[in-house]
Amino acid sequence: MQRKAREQITEAEAFFPSQEIVREIDRRLCEVYGVSRLGNKDDPLDELIFIILSGATQETKYNATYDALRSAFPTWDDVAGTTPAAIEAIIRFGGLAKKKSTAIARLLAAIVDRVGRADLSFLRELNDEAAYVFLRQLPGVGPKTARCVLSYSLNRPAFAVDAHVERLMRRLGWTQHHRLTDRVHNRLQEIVPPDIRLSLHVNFVVHGRLICTERDPRCADCILADICPSAFRIGEKSNYERAANWP
Repeated sequence: MQRKAREQITEAEAFFPSQEIVREIDRRLCEVYGVSRLGNKDDPLDELIFIILSGATQETKYNATYDALRSAFPTWDDVAGTTPAAIEAIIRFGGLAKKKSTAIARLLAAIVDRVGRADLSFLRELNDEAAYVFLRQLPGVGPKTARCVLSYSLNRPAFAVDAHVERLMRRLGWTQHHRLTDRVHNRLQEIVPPDIRLSLHVNFVVHGRLICTERDPRCADCILADICPSAFRIGEKSNYERAANWP
């Protein structure tokens, strides 16, 4: 009961920015960064494994562990047929190998159990909601991961909220939630027009890595500083009205 009340209070403190603000932010970030895929994969199962390997790991390492796993096993069915220990041995150099190998094994086992083989290409034939529901039923697949697959691999208008994206949206005053529940993920996706969900997600991630970092954000170098209520005042209460009334 207290948790629900707290979520209602924090939602009331945030606001839905105008479409003009959201599109202006997307335009500025695209001018600076373009639109990268950040190494994400066209195949939905490739993407799921890639996301598992990328967790709490430097980009160079998770790219290398993904390549090592693909080199060691011709297909994901081959990975599904081996042991977590064998997977762990291959990806050990990337860190968190035991946890990630267990997650990969569980994921593949669940897919084989439901589909008959380690393959998710059939998701392309499903509508957005059905594909999302199937993905969420897989072990370890939360809303962020499911929406990454929908966006990157299935070309659907989904908006994935990871730690970088949540941080930027919080600093822009669009959310003040402390827990990214399904309801919060849904709400944040509604803020972003469908046609710019991929570009804004990608560039929020890039901007969060390079400029709007968790500690010591580089506000003086930020292309969004003039419309960000948190610019130069991280740690203070954000002035949502300033952003809401822009320009």
